[in-house]
Amino acid sequence: MHRQLLGLMLTAGIWLLPKFPVQAAELRTEAYVGQPFGVGKIEMDLIPQQLPRPLGLEGVLLEDAEHRVFYPVIAGPPLGGFFAEMVGSVPRMTIYFLFRGEQPLDVSIGTRPPQLVRIIPRTDPRGYERALRGWWREYAQPPGLFESKPDYPPLVAQYLRLMLSQRLGLKPPQTASESWEAWFREQLGLMLSSEPLRLRIMEARFLSPQVFEGTANQPLPSPWDEQPPPAVDVPQDVVVEPLATHVPVESLYIRFGSFNNFLWIQDTLARWGGDIQNLVALRSLNYAISRRIEEQLVLRQSALSRLLGETIVADVAIVGFDLHFHEGAAFGLLFQARNNALFQANLMQQRQERLKKGGVREENLTILNRAVSYLSSEDGAVRSYYVTDGDFHLVTTSRKLVERFLEASAGRGRLADSAEFRLARAIFPVSRRDTAFIYLSREFFRNLTGPAYRIETQRRLQALADMDMVELALLAAACEGHAFDTIEELVTHGYLPNRFGPRADGSRTVIENGIVRDSLRGERGHFVPIADIRVEQASPQEVQLYREFLAHYTTQWQRLDPVIVAIQRESVAANRERIIVDARVTPLAKENYENLVAKMGPPDKYELAPIEGELGRFEISLSRGRLFGGLYDIVPPLDIVDGRVVPTGRIRDILIGYLGTTGELGVLGKINQTFSTRPDANGYSRGLFGLWRREMQGVTVFSFQPEVLTAVTNQLRWQETEREAHVRVFLGDLSHARITPLLNRFVYWRTMQTSLGNLRFLRDLEQQLRVPGKECKRVAEFLFDAELRCPLGGEYVYQPDEFGIPRWTSTSFADGKPLPPMSGIDPTSGEPPSAGPRREVLRERRDTSVQQPLPAVNRVAEFVRSRLGNTLNQRESETPEADQVSGSQKSPSGDSKADSKEPFLAPPLNWFRGLEGNAIITQEAITAHLEILMEHAPSR
Repeated sequence: MHRQLLGLMLTAGIWLLPKFPVQAAELRTEAYVGQPFGVGKIEMDLIPQQLPRPLGLEGVLLEDAEHRVFYPVIAGPPLGGFFAEMVGSVPRMTIYFLFRGEQPLDVSIGTRPPQLVRIIPRTDPRGYERALRGWWREYAQPPGLFESKPDYPPLVAQYLRLMLSQRLGLKPPQTASESWEAWFREQLGLMLSSEPLRLRIMEARFLSPQVFEGTANQPLPSPWDEQPPPAVDVPQDVVVEPLATHVPVESLYIRFGSFNNFLWIQDTLARWGGDIQNLVALRSLNYAISRRIEEQLVLRQSALSRLLGETIVADVAIVGFDLHFHEGAAFGLLFQARNNALFQANLMQQRQERLKKGGVREENLTILNRAVSYLSSEDGAVRSYYVTDGDFHLVTTSRKLVERFLEASAGRGRLADSAEFRLARAIFPVSRRDTAFIYLSREFFRNLTGPAYRIETQRRLQALADMDMVELALLAAACEGHAFDTIEELVTHGYLPNRFGPRADGSRTVIENGIVRDSLRGERGHFVPIADIRVEQASPQEVQLYREFLAHYTTQWQRLDPVIVAIQRESVAANRERIIVDARVTPLAKENYENLVAKMGPPDKYELAPIEGELGRFEISLSRGRLFGGLYDIVPPLDIVDGRVVPTGRIRDILIGYLGTTGELGVLGKINQTFSTRPDANGYSRGLFGLWRREMQGVTVFSFQPEVLTAVTNQLRWQETEREAHVRVFLGDLSHARITPLLNRFVYWRTMQTSLGNLRFLRDLEQQLRVPGKECKRVAEFLFDAELRCPLGGEYVYQPDEFGIPRWTSTSFADGKPLPPMSGIDPTSGEPPSAGPRREVLRERRDTSVQQPLPAVNRVAEFVRSRLGNTLNQRESETPEADQVSGSQKSPSGDSKADSKEPFLAPPLNWFRGLEGNAIITQEAITAHLEILMEHAPSR
């Protein structure tokens, strides 16, 4: 059918099928034959109604009947989308693309409605070179200054730019400002987000392959020779909880004190989408960490375990050597049982049930003369060691942690014997009954920064980047119609770097039974923990990189001090809790921190008394006086009108508050220079820019509003408190402030862009790699090893638009909900153009192409089915109970309804109801106390 339709077009030149009744578009094309690809170009003028929703210009797809078109790119406006939005117009659309062959191209441009055009290539070497440069300029350049940056890891774009640069002999794309080695050197690696680093490693694999060469044939470099810790004077009567006597001193330690506290943490995170970062900003990728932990450890909470947990569990803690949960962490859950028999029976029952499901085997190991049960699956999704010592039960992913647990239980290297830990328990005694007590020991940081751990961390990140490249290379080869199944073939044909090979330790990426994995560490997302990999030698490059890391950090830290955080909670009302956080941390930047300490005065027990009507305040005790200030409210300086930001007021009408100091003016001296008149009898004077000042009894206060200045200075007094502090802060409930609607609208717009980022990635898979449209979400989730989630609470769906063309969208953009300003569409402009008589014809053409796909499309579809079918079918078959237990929610608010009519309220505005805090800053550390008022979403 599509052949008959396209046959109605040109035999020479360009003809367009009759359009739906919309404004006609002027269209110009050119195409030049070349090897291995020819280059084509399409230019056309559009009106806003012709742009596909919700991505607008970015959602235009290019297809051809014979699947000879590859790697199209839409050129943006010369000054970026920002200026196009300001003028409210859609720029001329220019599409560059590569193609194969010399025969005419029958191309469909995915506007609303689609435009069908025949392009006749011609031979013109100069025209070819000019068009190729234009295509590469648009394809390889990063987003401009005023263009939107990707809201997702740009794996596909990064790989394709590097791969095509190598294959076509083109200038490499603009590289990052610093090397991956420099970025890695500056990261400590506790909860390292690997995605940015993997992109840089991918870049280095193509452009600087020499940095990965060399064999691990040198001894490991010496570890950090830090300054000795200060002598610790520990009181003799310090009480240490029994759980700490079974924890290795180099392990992280997050103790909950009771099973109910453990449940509270889980339930609180589940209420906010299962990820603590959702309390700050809504995320578009759900890594399902809770579910991963439960599946890997074979530890699930049933309704019965929740009911009986407190009666059989006395204490529980998270222990481990790192927190790389997304890639394979060395961690575990340590329980102290009240009833050993019941607790052990419950765990063994869960393990037997998991064995019955299949895909898992059990080994009965002997480690340090103790019996250990080990459950494991071939892909590493299950890796669970279970060992006991009296009333203490450890379930962990790491054999090394099992060994250290047994050694600590025998009294060797245990946390309870550490003088620094005992001092921490003197400062934060067990009697406080903290909801969570977090302790990161000096030995924990020494282990993380040691040569073996750092070098293996580096190698596993290289392994992850290599696996990314192989997966994408297989897709790219399938996209071009090649049935390559080995890494050697992918390298030979240019889909992988020319010198792609093993790493320093001999490990390499392999394809086994269609699965891409690391020969030493296993499959994506389930690597063998770093602690369980033996690292005995290093390559010269690895030795050099570790020495650079030490040189960098010894200039930042004098020594590695413990980090202590204690969290308590108090019920305030039905849906409100007060979260109390006490922390003691050592800053990283030594030089900047020393400058700060030098400016501080002595701590005291005095604070500003509350001033009626103020929204927030702060005060700092400096060596030359006390700096303080407060805010009554902020009138929005800008507003959002029709999706555009416009200014609305002068600065003196925006900041409604005050700033003052006692004693010397210090940092406020420059403000004081704007005043040239003497104060009146009441101490008032007026300066430049509408600023007012009042001086009285050693206190100087500034404000833009004289009425605020009068109200504040008449109430100004200090009152005594219980806690000494250098710094004090107070922030009230922001949900009703005048600035809040603007902030909420801005965050909604930004969150909408984040949601659109996922749609852009799905578009890239469909357009650049020819992944079948309905399979794009599954492929994306496999590549990210995470679930794509619409942060607005909707669902991503693949459905036809009004012209019968299927596209990815979110239910959040349906039913007249706002569309992104960059789309150039005014949602209030009326009904879309009528479909007209050609609608059924176009749908029939598209359906026919699906029923009779060409070899390249067959190859990609076959690759997707064979590579991802089992993994994703298993993910889709998860039971509702599993999702409920793991805290995986459809939306961060816990509401699974995509059509919720509740208004959008951005985090933290949706839960934050106030904060009070203070801190003491000394040469050794910062000790902070925070009280945060949290409002939970009501139960549904």
